[in-house]
Amino acid sequence: MATSTVPEDLVQDLKKAREKLGKLKVPDIEEIRQLKKPHPLVVKVLESVLILTGRERCCEESCWDDALRFMDDPNFLKTVIEFTPEQVDPQAIPKLASSMSDPKFNSEAVSRVSLVCDYLVQW
Repeated sequence: MATSTVPEDLVQDLKKAREKLGKLKVPDIEEIRQLKKPHPLVVKVLESVLILTGRERCCEESCWDDALRFMDDPNFLKTVIEFTPEQVDPQAIPKLASSMSDPKFNSEAVSRVSLVCDYLVQW
């Protein structure tokens, strides 16, 4: 059995985030999908999910259309919940730099805008 190179504290954080995501239902995701003008933090969260899962296509200005398509996938939650840190393409990390360095891109700020996106940020 291969050993994980992911630090134990991050493994535990991921486990907690997956538990929260596991409580979400289709109507929770649909609520996000119905946003006509999503808050910039909502867009940034979904862009980050697209990047991490290797699904980003644009992310030049806004990946909202790609995010909508991904969230429309009946397996969206399952895909995110089952995604492991080992699956992250190392080339994705630099693409996340601007989000990760943004002081407004954190669980506290995102939770004020969307609980669903807060769970995704914690993931």
